Amino acid sequence: MKAMKTLIAAAAVALCASGAANASIVTDTLYPLKTITTATSPYTYWHDLTDNGVPGSATVNWASLDVYLADPLLGNEKVTFKFNGTNATSVQNVPFLGQNYTFGVATSLLSTGLLQVALSVGCNGSIFGLCWNQQTVTLVKSELTADITPIPEPATLLTLGAGLLGLGAVRRRHAARSTEQLGTAVPA
Repeated sequence: MKAMKTLIAAAAVALCASGAANASIVTDTLYPLKTITTATSPYTYWHDLTDNGVPGSATVNWASLDVYLADPLLGNEKVTFKFNGTNATSVQNVPFLGQNYTFGVATSLLSTGLLQVALSVGCNGSIFGLCWNQQTVTLVKSELTADITPIPEPATLLTLGAGLLGLGAVRRRHAARSTEQLGTAVPA
């Protein structure tokens, strides 16, 4: 009988542990091959993590956005953005001829699962507010990598609670039988 109780307790613990949430890395990659020039308005596109359960049944621990650009003068460039639970930062800015291309980062990725990216190209030189040296860059690839932790479902929590209650009941019954046996023992 004791072996059966041990087996039932082990099964209850295994059942509870099987519902544990594990973090996973997901990637959303886009290949727009869009050419952007100074004269055009910003090119806007979206990365979507809602297919992976964000924001409903999963949370984003951190994310990284790699934007791959092709510039006729500089060749291939890569800009990386890092997002954590509270901050978003640009890891690399691309300098050229004394110019510093800066990137503004604002995200609702952590709360909505959507990341909107807007790219625009600056002007190399202007006279009286008119650009005389337009720039061109091609957006080759945009890759969003995120560490996602699923939120446990109510059924998983219910199973965990039932397993703990079962373990408590077995322990209580075992303690009651032990005291009962001690009370009927004949002193030597």
